[in-house]
Amino acid sequence: MSGWFIRNKPVQIKGKLWDINSAIINKYPVINDQSFLILMLLRVLPYARTIQDQQFLINEINKLWANFI
Repeated sequence: MSGWFIRNKPVQIKGKLWDINSAIINKYPVINDQSFLILMLLRVLPYARTIQDQQFLINEINKLWANFI
């Protein structure tokens, strides 16, 4: 749903995830879009089956984290 598996463009929040993201941000204002994307990517990381998928997820998490702090 977040498009993490589409490697030709940056990950982004789409569809139902946007509704979930909005609800979380309303309840916890300290959370922003980048922190939500980091959480979603971390959630799927244990299920990545190939080294390429794992490395892609880790790289995207690191990019988001670098912009977050």
